[in-house]
Amino acid sequence: MKNKIKLKINNQELTGSEGETILEVAARNGVEIPTLCHHPDFCDKGNCRVCVVEMKGNDRLVTSCSTKAGDGMEIITESEKIKKVRNVNIELIYAEHVEKCATCVWRFECKLLAFAQKYQTKIVRFEDRKKNRQIHKLKNALEIDGTQCIDCRNCISACQNLQKLDCLVMRGKGHGQEVDFRDNKKNPCILCGQCALHCPVSAIQEQTNYEDFEREVKNKEKTVVVILDPVMAVSIGENFDMKKVELNSVASALKQLGVNYVFNSALGVEINSYIQSEQILENDGKKLMIGSHCPATINYIKQYQPALADNLQKIKSPAIIMGGLIKTYWSDKLKLDPSKISVISIGVCVARKNEIVEKKTQFNGLWPVDYALTLRELSFLLKKNKLTLEKTKTKSIDALNGESTELFSASVFASILERLKSNNQINKINSEKGVHNFDEFILLQNEHGKELASLKGIGEINKIVDHMEKYSYLEIMSCPDGCFGGGGQPIPTTEELRKKRRHAFLAKKMPKNFSREKLDNQIVDILEWLSDNNLENKILFQ
Repeated sequence: MKNKIKLKINNQELTGSEGETILEVAARNGVEIPTLCHHPDFCDKGNCRVCVVEMKGNDRLVTSCSTKAGDGMEIITESEKIKKVRNVNIELIYAEHVEKCATCVWRFECKLLAFAQKYQTKIVRFEDRKKNRQIHKLKNALEIDGTQCIDCRNCISACQNLQKLDCLVMRGKGHGQEVDFRDNKKNPCILCGQCALHCPVSAIQEQTNYEDFEREVKNKEKTVVVILDPVMAVSIGENFDMKKVELNSVASALKQLGVNYVFNSALGVEINSYIQSEQILENDGKKLMIGSHCPATINYIKQYQPALADNLQKIKSPAIIMGGLIKTYWSDKLKLDPSKISVISIGVCVARKNEIVEKKTQFNGLWPVDYALTLRELSFLLKKNKLTLEKTKTKSIDALNGESTELFSASVFASILERLKSNNQINKINSEKGVHNFDEFILLQNEHGKELASLKGIGEINKIVDHMEKYSYLEIMSCPDGCFGGGGQPIPTTEELRKKRRHAFLAKKMPKNFSREKLDNQIVDILEWLSDNNLENKILFQ
């Protein structure tokens, strides 16, 4: 147990724990100190110097994020001296950050912009020293805007420390240094988006498709269909100061923007898990099966663990399945021309932006999903158009085949477990010691005695990779806490927020009239229709 310390912050006596920083003690006691580069997922580097405070007995200001609190300390967080230095620091940061606020998806949540307004900073006092730098794009998913980077290096910390990868590099020397994607085959990026999720100024971000969304909803010849990740319901409220948001409210707002139909992608999760549950029972532990529904994980396996590539399941991800069904099964029932349907996936995944343009997803010359937006892009669109997410009684989520529009499957693995539990086929066992976000289950009546497991966070994979032979099925989600920490989630995303989202999601209950048997019968109807029309392999499998 850590020793307690006492200190004063703004003449208020507070209690802290040995090892805590001044910022941590202040935040826990409700004392606001502005920060920019600070992130609780990493060790503080004190690069931005926005969080400076006065310490009694010290002539120089100290950074509260990196200075340990000490017994007897006396700290002041607001003074003329602090204001002057802080404003200069913010002005110098703006000299590294070319303002592109009008088109920036983080405009309405931007702390740097808020600081300039709150502290009345002269953001054009110094010349933009990075205005001639380039934008580096990676595939169809990520980009680094060199004109906006403030050199905090949080992106590098996210890649190296959180994900245990090394996909980013500092190029150049001195004041000419800048972050870039590595261009060698040893350290390829898996497109998880954790770098973008941890950038405080959106210098590294997803390649945006909100412009495509705006164009599509204005095209009267197109039927615009949106598929929503159900996990969004427990996090999008963070951008609207709302504790609870119904997915139906998101659908209602989208229809006000011009979207014709909105579907819950949980049906895609359920179809994926239905097929995999059958395959797990048929496999009976003979061969390791790796769930292939996380596109960033697929990238990781193929690039870093190619020996396991044959273990990847051949079934397509839930979003791709949903897109395929919309352009076949659903369009056939409504007598719509699939070539005139624009399917837009909105969720918390950055890697999906690249997944949707991979040729393996195509069928009959069509892309199942035409565009993929992140939750951040959706928030930007809603705020830009002054739309809210207030609860509505109008049912705005549409049904593909009479399935419940209120499904909220947390993941394919969770759905698989539900199916196996209903058949008394599963028992939870102790999690692997020392592995974060790892759950293990034993499949009953399995003659091979192998386990099922779920790992959330690619940074933990090396702890289990050497004894994968003990598993018959392994779900690997690339982001910490899985989709609750997805690369397209709101900024900031911290361990505390990831846990809060997960708990809120798991606390949700299925509708009273929900029947898994009825749902599975509906899934069977869809699968039979695909089979009868020779579309089963094209829509469901890679």
